Amino acid sequence: MRLLVYDKSSFVRDSFIISLLPKGFEVITVKEKKDILTTCAKLPFNVAVIEVSPDDEETMFIIKTFNTDEAYSNISVIVNVLDPTKEFMLELLKIGVAGYLIKPFNDKDLYERLSNILTNAKIDISKLKMVNIMPEDNDNVDIKFRSSITNKVVKVTILELSAVSVKFKFQESVSSEIQLKQLIDNVQIQIGSSRVVTPAFVTCKKDDIATVTFHNITPFDLNKVCKYVYDANLRKYFGKDTEIAK
Repeated sequence: MRLLVYDKSSFVRDSFIISLLPKGFEVITVKEKKDILTTCAKLPFNVAVIEVSPDDEETMFIIKTFNTDEAYSNISVIVNVLDPTKEFMLELLKIGVAGYLIKPFNDKDLYERLSNILTNAKIDISKLKMVNIMPEDNDNVDIKFRSSITNKVVKVTILELSAVSVKFKFQESVSSEIQLKQLIDNVQIQIGSSRVVTPAFVTCKKDDIATVTFHNITPFDLNKVCKYVYDANLRKYFGKDTEIAK
């Protein structure tokens, strides 16, 4: 489920990333109107969430284009609007939007409100798949934790990192020191100059490969992980020099 978000506010764009990436949405945000259609032309999207106001003729034209141009016919449009009048909402529905998010909203209720709109629009969100990133060497991403048996630091290599979990391979013959469903108290993930520390459950383990899922991660640390996964995923599609959502 790939979702494009256009909003002038970096706070709103970040809210979509932090709220929806952990739920399995692949979020790509843009800050300029001119990038809405061009980005949708480069990648297949399921949904576009677009900020609009009654006096914004340029964005209204873009929204209408989604309904009239076959190149965008498979993309459902949800509008993000502040204090709309009944007349404006009816106008938006007439031109084919699937629903609307009323500002303001917060990170906690964004997913619920969006999923309700998608469900009412008969858009299936039952099979969402996490965005997984394989860190590059120059990203300086590392993970470590202590063995509950020996209390020594366990060395592993990250294979995949998502907003909610990390898959890794043991560098040494110590895989027997963690067990399926075990809670590891302090998984430490180094992302560049930032450090994330969180408890994590061992949710999958086979031979020398295991996956741990973050447990009660703080919002501050979740933000760090989501931003890294988002940036790395964006780089995969648009290269290192992209400024699409900076």
